[in-house]
Amino acid sequence: MDDREVLVIDLDYDVDVLTSYYNSLRSYDIDDIDINHKDEFCKNTGINVIGNTIKDLKKSITKKVHKRTDFVSKCDTTHPTIANIIKQLSEKIDNDIVIGDVSFFLQHAGEDVPTHSDFPYRKNTVLMIPLWGISSSITYYEDGGEYQITSPTFLNITKRHGVKNVTENRLCLHFEIPNIPLKDIRLCEKQ
Repeated sequence: MDDREVLVIDLDYDVDVLTSYYNSLRSYDIDDIDINHKDEFCKNTGINVIGNTIKDLKKSITKKVHKRTDFVSKCDTTHPTIANIIKQLSEKIDNDIVIGDVSFFLQHAGEDVPTHSDFPYRKNTVLMIPLWGISSSITYYEDGGEYQITSPTFLNITKRHGVKNVTENRLCLHFEIPNIPLKDIRLCEKQ
């Protein structure tokens, strides 16, 4: 079984253009973001989530959950910069991918992200493009590896993971790929 945690991909993008786009968007507390796979979660777990946000999900779960302090800015997939990255993904991945949620994530200095699961907010795989504040932060997997993500990287979000050593404000762009687990993503030979 392939239990790969990360996979690096080469993409062409402009950090300044993406940062400018990010600055034009409204940011939301992560707890106010809608969960994208609520019905599947409720069916699989038998937990009835009343409402649609991460905050509503946390109210429905009986175990203690951590407080996240991330801020999320939802992207328009038709924005030229985002559309260009999606086009590159379709050319460089030898799978039929579906792009789900596309969002910027801002984490503040000193606010590490405890281990967590992304489902039902997102599922399977996320492409993370680090934009700034990445010099010391480490993405780690519970019972797995530790990675300093400094270039576009697919993450296995089915495994519990977190981020530590967030010593400066950190901005990343995330593309959810809900239809394919990381273990099944195949990069084209010429990328």
